[in-house]
Amino acid sequence: MGSLSLTVTIDVGGTSTKVTVFDEEATPLAHTSRATPLHLPHEGWVERDMDELWSDCVASIRDCLESISGRHDDISAVAVVGHSDGLYPIDADLRPTRQAIMATDTRAVDIVRDWQGAGIAAEALTTTGTEPFPSSAAPLLAWLVTNESAALDRTRWFLSAKDWIRLRLTGEVGTEPTDASSSFLDPHTRDYSDEALALYSLGSLREHLPPLHDSAADIAGPVTGTAHEETGIPKGTPVIVGCHDVDAGAIGLDAITVGQTSILAGTFSINQQLVDTYTTGASWQLRPFVTPSRWIAMATSPTSMTNRDWWMRTTEATSRLAPGTDLEGALDIVYLPYLASTEDGGKGGASMSGLTLTHTRDDLLASVLIGIAAAHRYHLESLDTGVPIPQTLRVGGGATRDALFVRILASMVGRSLEIGDGSETSRGAFALAGLATQRHATLADAAHAATHIVETIEPDRALHDRFDAYYDRYLTLRSRVLEEG
Repeated sequence: MGSLSLTVTIDVGGTSTKVTVFDEEATPLAHTSRATPLHLPHEGWVERDMDELWSDCVASIRDCLESISGRHDDISAVAVVGHSDGLYPIDADLRPTRQAIMATDTRAVDIVRDWQGAGIAAEALTTTGTEPFPSSAAPLLAWLVTNESAALDRTRWFLSAKDWIRLRLTGEVGTEPTDASSSFLDPHTRDYSDEALALYSLGSLREHLPPLHDSAADIAGPVTGTAHEETGIPKGTPVIVGCHDVDAGAIGLDAITVGQTSILAGTFSINQQLVDTYTTGASWQLRPFVTPSRWIAMATSPTSMTNRDWWMRTTEATSRLAPGTDLEGALDIVYLPYLASTEDGGKGGASMSGLTLTHTRDDLLASVLIGIAAAHRYHLESLDTGVPIPQTLRVGGGATRDALFVRILASMVGRSLEIGDGSETSRGAFALAGLATQRHATLADAAHAATHIVETIEPDRALHDRFDAYYDRYLTLRSRVLEEG
């Protein structure tokens, strides 16, 4: 029997890029993650050097290929997924015209507020399925028009994160509906909407939007000779178009039947439900799924594990809290996890209320985890799609490796949680590669083969009752802080 073919997946996240090599059985043979530094030149600005991102990606690929020495020729496909929103601008020579603007950036918050006051945001909801938020393409482009016209004039294409990395692999410019739906996509035709562009007074930038592939499972092109020399991936290896990491996470959790609801807890709090009816709401985005006639209703914000990681880094905590940590002291404290942004995309500014001299460092860290879980609950309760949230949810993202957090989350939302292994977006990319290379006939088959659920966490009913009282205090503090801010 010959060697099983291998798939290289690249997941371009908001803080790090993860490269994984899977065999045909979805077993990870090698994995590397590198954090690309974020640049914060002004309050509310979050940027990334695009060349530095590619260099980190190359280094991670080479590390993985070194781990599978002698099997490079078994690589049958490369699939790239990544965070949506933000902007990755390039010129006609396919070089960056400025640093990438990240999905956690809030420089355009005043533009969004103006659009809300003028009724433009509400009209956009009807036209595109989503209201603008500070890091979506429309307000960022409007900001560039006003503030960086020289960079705008140099820019030929505005890409998303995965599209930049795929471009470096193939030399081909393009995107697909899940990322293109950030601001300008008609959710029914899955093509760019001139009406949406005109609504934002950005019609002149239509030619700067990248060409659209029909499917995330299309083959975008082969690995070029230059990319082979940089990465070591064999020249000619097909590169899959890929998708928004939210969709990839749902696929990697095998949560892709109508009504299924899943949570991804990483940089962003992502709370999503697959639907087959076009139903919009101001508290969530309705964006095309990778398959036609399906949409993902997603309530998201950068209010998840970035808060925990910042807290541990700032307090020099050397380890996570144990799963059996006593939460009694932490329940006295209400934490709003708004280091980067509020749940609705407003400017950041976290708050902690209820501290006393008796609280310990562990109480404070536990209170951060409870506040993150409360933000997830807030988003889940906002998903008023007409389809009930099921009693069992699937959960992925880096937070799945924090045993105390998943215990808190189950009791906060009062539901059973089927926990993935933390590699769901990479597994979703693997599934798309399986579909593109005809290893699987349907996305459902590919998703089922890719998914790895490691355990089920049941809610503690007594703790859930305590969290109900806590959540009331969370909402009260939230209202007060937002009114003052």
